[in-house]
Amino acid sequence: MQNQFPPGMLNMGINAGTIMITKKRDEWMPGLSNFWSSLKMYFAVSNSYVLNKIFIVLYPIKNQSWGRVLADEGEETDAEV
Repeated sequence: MQNQFPPGMLNMGINAGTIMITKKRDEWMPGLSNFWSSLKMYFAVSNSYVLNKIFIVLYPIKNQSWGRVLADEGEETDAEV
C-alpha cells in the first residue's frame, strides 16, 4: 500500500499539529503551574516520612496493639443495654 499523501503535505500537517499543541500547552501551563504551586504545600513531606508510611502499610502488625482490651466494669456495653 502506497502513501496517499505527498511528503510535503504530511510535513505541513505535522507542523500545523505541532504548532497547535504548542499553543494549547502555553495556554494551559501557566494555570497548571499555579494550581500545582497551591497544592505543593500538601505534598511537602520528607523521605523519612514517606518511608515510615510505606513501612506501616507493608508491615501493619508492628504498628498495632494486638493485646486484648478489657472493658471497664463501670462502662455500659451494647450487650447490657
